[in-house]
Amino acid sequence: MAEQRLVFASAVEGLFGKALHGKVTPPLAAELRGLGLDVGAPLLPAYPYEQWEAWVSAAARALLPDLPPQHAHATLGEWFIDGYFDTVLGRALKQVVRVLGTRRTLGRMRHNFRSGNNFAESELTELAPTHVLLRLNELRLLGYFAQGMLRRGLAVTQPSTLAVEVSKEDAEGFTYEVKWS
Repeated sequence: MAEQRLVFASAVEGLFGKALHGKVTPPLAAELRGLGLDVGAPLLPAYPYEQWEAWVSAAARALLPDLPPQHAHATLGEWFIDGYFDTVLGRALKQVVRVLGTRRTLGRMRHNFRSGNNFAESELTELAPTHVLLRLNELRLLGYFAQGMLRRGLAVTQPSTLAVEVSKEDAEGFTYEVKWS
């Protein structure tokens, strides 16, 4: 039997406790409660991936209603990184990412994502010294959320230019083309 995909409290805190602090409207809070998340209550250690997916999608719809779902999720992923880097685990990860730089950070993406969940898998294919394909096992709209996370997270490495584009999406996950200089 496959292990249940779990998202850790640090990720939930990063998005709902930090990144979206003050942005969760009463209707969104009520929707989240109906989906199993009381933003004012203490967090459990972990939550099922399906709940996390529902919460992220509810927040994307409520807070970014004028954007297509893919763009709303990517924007929320960027906001998430800002909030996550304000958590205890996130502050430590941000310092590690700064020291490692873009290429080495991409090489340890499984480890980086595993600070927020128990299921992240990644595969890196180098196309050139500053051009790679990164495969992540994120699913559905959360693949776009991860795209935003990658954009904002890799920006910490301070490349002159950075592009993170979805090159492939399938039932197993997403492949991102990442270029930087």
